[in-house]
Amino acid sequence: MQHATCTEAQMRYCGMNIGYGYTKMHTDASYFQIASVVERARTQNMGGVSLVRETVPVNVDGHLYEVGADAHQISESRNSSKAVADAWFDTVQYRALMQMAIDRMAQEFGADEWSVTLGMAVNQYKRKEIRKKLETLWKGEHLAASGDTVRVKLARVVPEPLGAYTWWLQRECDEPLAESRRMRVMVLDPGYRTFDWLEVIGGRVIDRHADAINVGMYDVYRDMQERILDAKDAELDIVAIEQAVVEGKPIRVRGEPLDHQLYFKASLQAKQDLIETRIRTEIGPAPEADLILIAGGGAQAFAPAVKRAFPKHRVEVCPLPQEANAKGYWLLAGGGNGG
Repeated sequence: MQHATCTEAQMRYCGMNIGYGYTKMHTDASYFQIASVVERARTQNMGGVSLVRETVPVNVDGHLYEVGADAHQISESRNSSKAVADAWFDTVQYRALMQMAIDRMAQEFGADEWSVTLGMAVNQYKRKEIRKKLETLWKGEHLAASGDTVRVKLARVVPEPLGAYTWWLQRECDEPLAESRRMRVMVLDPGYRTFDWLEVIGGRVIDRHADAINVGMYDVYRDMQERILDAKDAELDIVAIEQAVVEGKPIRVRGEPLDHQLYFKASLQAKQDLIETRIRTEIGPAPEADLILIAGGGAQAFAPAVKRAFPKHRVEVCPLPQEANAKGYWLLAGGGNGG
């Protein structure tokens, strides 16, 4: 990617979604995503063996980390590749993913200035001190691996599903913009750890109709792990299970191929039943909503449960559901003159 050739820094725009499942970013130059698996690089000499891993090296405070699905291969303990913390952005995993994003921004545009919009789970977004801390973390100067200084002039934090709504409203909605802005849209965002939801009218969030259900795709993969353990007496790494489902990578147990789709269907059905009950209990019938819009990495998987929970509503899966939030954040940051 060529750096900007002008002598003065230009304003660039980035939508960032650093989640437990995947890190997704959309800039003026490209869309990029990578599995949010971070492991400390091993110092032992393994010769050329490490070259088989498809990971991105990242330096944080003088320590080298590897980012990407294959990083689970160097995890010191099984199933520890995705740490969970109340303040996700205070972890070294988040710092490594953030540094990777900074490095990529520098690769694309050198030392230009940036406006960045970041998504946050709704239940955390409600805590003002947390979202302010995240804005402070991003705003300012950051040193990239290339030696360039990436200057984030503007950093804005929004509740996660607002990105998908913005992308749908400005780029994917079939109705005229003026008419679609009058629509009351309930956005459901099944992610890796949480099932976020909020109701929006013309870009304005209805505060009392926004929250998160603590069920996500992680629970499906964890259930698969337990079913495989019971059936095959084999505890598989949860990242390997996820990659088999998402990327279609094969899994073998003692030399025999494993039909992971069989276990996925059973686990997904169990969690669909759970999420349908939670939707009916915690979100309710939403009689005033004109549209139920589903986005996020688990959109296709949980769409049947959402449709059963809202049988009388118009229910749509947002185009490019896994990318929609990052693309919408890019618009909110000012990309495509969307700010």
